[in-house]
Amino acid sequence: MDAVLLERERVLFRLNEEINAKSRGLFELNENATWMTTKRRMKNNIRKLANPQQQVDDSGSNSGDSSNNKENDCDQLTTATAASDTETEFNELSQCTTNEDTKSLLESEKETSISTVDTKVDLQLVKPGGEKKINNKAVAKQAGGNGSNPGAKNVNKNMADVVPKVLEKKNISSEGLIKFLKSKVAIIQTELETVQKQNEANVKDLNLALDRLKQLESFKEQLLTKNAALERTVKKFEERNLELDKMVKEREVQITNGAKELSAARTEIRCVTQNNQNLEKRLFKLQEDVDGLKVKLTIANDAEKETRDAARQERLTYEKQIKQLRKQRGEVLADYKKLLLVVDQMKKQNIHADQTRLISDFERDYFKHLDDASTSSLSQ
Repeated sequence: MDAVLLERERVLFRLNEEINAKSRGLFELNENATWMTTKRRMKNNIRKLANPQQQVDDSGSNSGDSSNNKENDCDQLTTATAASDTETEFNELSQCTTNEDTKSLLESEKETSISTVDTKVDLQLVKPGGEKKINNKAVAKQAGGNGSNPGAKNVNKNMADVVPKVLEKKNISSEGLIKFLKSKVAIIQTELETVQKQNEANVKDLNLALDRLKQLESFKEQLLTKNAALERTVKKFEERNLELDKMVKEREVQITNGAKELSAARTEIRCVTQNNQNLEKRLFKLQEDVDGLKVKLTIANDAEKETRDAARQERLTYEKQIKQLRKQRGEVLADYKKLLLVVDQMKKQNIHADQTRLISDFERDYFKHLDDASTSSLSQ
């Protein structure tokens, strides 16, 4: 019984260690999935920032004349360059950690949007005598203030080169140009508001993801506390087993001593029977001694019966405790299966094919292990 119980306790320890290791792997997979989702959202936001500017340029080209068409083509080129620059910046920043990446990307988006608005506002101040001077000043300001944004520099240079040439080639009134630029600035302001709303939504999504991670960490801590409690109970049972082994050994020594005494008494009785005729007095004394030994034997037998009954009761209590431990193990396995179901739901939502493959392999290995554990327990 002791060997079987020790083997079962070892199996329980192995199962706990495997559960801890696999739970750690699951938490790492969840962290990778959250990082990939945030990265996708940021890329989509950058693409959305590039698309509304092209739509604004198309609307301006339909409302203006042929001269405005040339200006809109130039604006589309500049916005495309700005979008490419922001994408390169995003790819460079994606090598950093998750928190630093999200903060830096939000700041870069705000700076690019503010730089485009500043260029449009500077173009509103164009007058029919000093157009080249004003554009050159705006380019100088943007070059001095936005040294870290190469997309903003390209936008300012292209606008500074294109606007004076168009005004020289075709006679455009300053009032019409100012109205056009005002409408364009209003559209860009609306775009800025939408971008800010999108950024706020992204921040909310990040906060929700962080809350989810905190909940998972708390659940992990609960599982660890349960495992620690189970380990403590197992250690207590091991100590109890050692004490019982010592008691059994002591009782065995006592039984062997009693057997030796019985054998000695029997030899003495044989000697007394041989010398019965000559030693009747001694025979009476020896009979009295034998009667006393018999009484002692009966007392010893009664004590042995009592010890056996006590050991049987202790064994029954120990088996009940083992059943309770099995129930607790089943509850732990049920909780772990629930965790696997939650992971499956997350897998259906936002996890790549490689991660689904890894999780399916993990599930297959784990269920095989459960089947092996169940078969081993049944065989035992």
